[in-house]
Amino acid sequence: MNIRPLVCALALLIAGSGAAPLNGAAGAISRSTRHLAFTATLAPDIVTPGAKMSLAVDVRPKTGMHVYAPGAMYRPVAIAIEPNSALQIHETIYPPPTSYHFRPLNEDVLVYEKPFRLTLEITPGWTPLQREILRTQDRLTIKGQLTYQACDDKVCFLPASVPFEWGVRIAR
Repeated sequence: MNIRPLVCALALLIAGSGAAPLNGAAGAISRSTRHLAFTATLAPDIVTPGAKMSLAVDVRPKTGMHVYAPGAMYRPVAIAIEPNSALQIHETIYPPPTSYHFRPLNEDVLVYEKPFRLTLEITPGWTPLQREILRTQDRLTIKGQLTYQACDDKVCFLPASVPFEWGVRIAR
């Protein structure tokens, strides 16, 4: 009996549930809206105070949609992590955007129309005070959201936010 398809199916089920997957990541969270779909992955699933964690958000605009990039006068796509006194949030790394001519307003804007990845490093216990906070905890909750404004070739939609959350273990 070949159990590989069963193991793959189980890994996908675990990743989609928000539970800890088999690969050492805190979990892959997938969401979909009428404008885009994304998968956010946080690694590792056990954090050491002072060691960086990596958050990768793979965004796929739906057919005919684009989202704004930083530098546009509209709300750009962004990762917003909820403030937490035990965390240092670093700058999000963005891929190069493309220029798009929005005909209804006759303007050129910076956008993402094709799948792209945002990355963000998070350091739990960056400072001595943050390390002291973590000493009293067994788990750390990291909450955030993907924020964006999407448009098609005729209409710009209201800005949107899609929440996500992970629980990770703290190494002793």
